[in-house]
Amino acid sequence: MKKWLLVGMMICGVVLSVALVRPALAEDVATEGAGESVINGRLDGISQNCENIHDKLVTLQHDDSRARVYLGRYYETILSEFVMPLNVWMVAHNRSDAGLIKNQSDFAEMRGNFVADYVSYQKELESLVSINCKNEAAKFSDKLATVRKARAKVANDVAKMRELMDVHLDLVLQLKGKI
Repeated sequence: MKKWLLVGMMICGVVLSVALVRPALAEDVATEGAGESVINGRLDGISQNCENIHDKLVTLQHDDSRARVYLGRYYETILSEFVMPLNVWMVAHNRSDAGLIKNQSDFAEMRGNFVADYVSYQKELESLVSINCKNEAAKFSDKLATVRKARAKVANDVAKMRELMDVHLDLVLQLKGKI
């Protein structure tokens, strides 16, 4: 039963992590190397489409919030229901495995990073949503760049968590062959 629960949770986690990694919705307004007319055109585009951009950002905010809650629970369940009990069992039976112990430590640390980075991203996104993009397009553009960097950091955390789950699965399969 736990095997199927783990497989189902891994599939759902991958689907949500892919959703979280999708690019942000607003047009890239990076200004480095762009001419003044291009920058002004982008800022005018932000001002003219402000309501639409704002609505999409609010939708993104809600979607990402749900994904974070799910992924947070998912990571906690993996750690507390699968990773830690296996290591406890291994130690209790004098079969501890350095790779499994290191992976547990890395997983717990990365889970903490995910939570902290997401909180930072969410604060930046809330700040972005609160900016009146119609009247403060340049400020909005600058904050958008900050939000994108914070979101990329969260996406990187999700990818690293997936890698750690893959490593754990490989270690368990290797262990299965030894026992």
